[in-house]
Amino acid sequence: MEHFCQWSGVTCGKKHQQRVVDLSLEGHSLVGSSSPSIANLTFLRSINLANNKFHGSIPREVGGLFRLQYLNLTDNAFSGEIPTNITNCKELVLVYLSGNKLVGQIPVQLGELSGLNFLYLHENNLTGAIPNSLGNLSSLQALTLTDNNLDGEVPSELGRLEELYILYLSENELSGDMPLTIYNISSLEYFYFAFNKISGRIPSDLGFTLPRIRRFGGSGNQLIGLIPFSLTNASLIEAIDLADNKLAGVVPPSLGSLPRLTWLNLGDNKLTNEGGIKLNFFSYLA
Repeated sequence: MEHFCQWSGVTCGKKHQQRVVDLSLEGHSLVGSSSPSIANLTFLRSINLANNKFHGSIPREVGGLFRLQYLNLTDNAFSGEIPTNITNCKELVLVYLSGNKLVGQIPVQLGELSGLNFLYLHENNLTGAIPNSLGNLSSLQALTLTDNNLDGEVPSELGRLEELYILYLSENELSGDMPLTIYNISSLEYFYFAFNKISGRIPSDLGFTLPRIRRFGGSGNQLIGLIPFSLTNASLIEAIDLADNKLAGVVPPSLGSLPRLTWLNLGDNKLTNEGGIKLNFFSYLA
């Protein structure tokens, strides 16, 4: 009989040759629930069950895998709440739980995973507020919460995430002003918060505080005020989508000088062509 270390998707350790360290079964059309007996694989460092048809709750026993670094359950039908005890897995670097049917709130305890780099929770049915504790994840590079039912204000504590380059908050019920601390995360490259109830103004110095921004999207909100002229300093920007807000004033002609801009959507606002600037930005876009 073939040894389990020879099975497809199963990798055993080099030092501990009878111990499974990697379980990679992505896209195998597997069905059913995930067995609690996975807790017996105490040497596991990586679990990848993405793109299958697993359902039921995520086993709480996963929280006993103290060596676990990568957890990828994307695009299944897992339901129930996110087990709070996965924060016992202090070595976690990557948590991908997107594309499932998870409910309940984002566990406050996730803020204890000090080494976490990537947290993908988009496309679920999560509710409640974004925990302030996520601001403690000082190594976090990507946070995606799009397409849930989250509400409340965006925590200003997220502004402490100095390594963050992806922040996706779109398609929720978030409200209030976007904290200035978020606009000061100079590492941000991809920032979307479209289709919420975000109000307030876009800071006039946005092009200076987000010098690496590539894609900026806040359409379908309640933003007011002017489109910042400083955006011309964001020379890497490729897409600007601020449609369906309450923005007023003129379109900055300087937007036309952005060398990488391929998408500009400012429709359904209160923009004007009055004054000396008029619609000069069209000639710049040419």
